[in-house]
Amino acid sequence: MNRRSASALLVAAAAIAAHLALIDRGHHGDTGVFRDWWLATHASPARLYTSAADVNYPLLGTLVATLPGALGFAASEPLFHRAEKLLLLPWALLLALALQRAHRALGDASATWAWSLLLPAGWAGSLYFGQLDGACTALVLCTAWAGMRAL
Repeated sequence: MNRRSASALLVAAAAIAAHLALIDRGHHGDTGVFRDWWLATHASPARLYTSAADVNYPLLGTLVATLPGALGFAASEPLFHRAEKLLLLPWALLLALALQRAHRALGDASATWAWSLLLPAGWAGSLYFGQLDGACTALVLCTAWAGMRAL
């Protein structure tokens, strides 16, 4: 895959990602839990892991999940939901870039690169539902890419 084709695929992925983040659909349950975490920890930071039974994220994941509240978008659940999805957009773009870099480091992996865009289980689901899967996958791929560069 030449550089121009890869760039075109990256632009297409960015357009699809933006669309998924902007539509007001998806599962409000996850973002509702994230909002509850923010409200509990905003009232008392000591309640971070004791405010709900399902708070099982490491600190970085919790910070990403509750960022809309820290930015002032916790007034209502729909507002928090929309802000959460938009704030996940840079993570989805980082995931696409990390995939491109990892595949380039592996050599000519155009089939794998195309497959990654056509089977977007991590980034598309993350943006549609407002979940953290895309952010976590992006961090894992960035770590893998950095490891490949170090070798």
